[in-house]
Amino acid sequence: MNPFECDNEVSNNIEPTIVNITIWKEKRGRKTNTYLTGWNLEEDELKGYIKDFKKKKGCNGSLKEDEETGGFKLHFQGDKVDDVIEFIKTKGIIDDNITLKGQ
Repeated sequence: MNPFECDNEVSNNIEPTIVNITIWKEKRGRKTNTYLTGWNLEEDELKGYIKDFKKKKGCNGSLKEDEETGGFKLHFQGDKVDDVIEFIKTKGIIDDNITLKGQ
């Protein structure tokens, strides 16, 4: 048995994560911001995801503390709702756990 075959099988099987993620966008004048809350991961892991997303999509973003939930809020500059949904699906989030607010 080839030892590399096992490694490939494990990395391709991303198990769905059960969370309730809310995504919305806000316009302020000519500028649009996209927000995501409910992704309950460690701060360092979220920062890594933000860095990866910013690099792939060419936008700016940050991680803020969410006073309402006590968790974190991801903020991206621009109308990135579709891009954020596509990105979090690659990280194991399923459609049933994503809520679009104000769409």
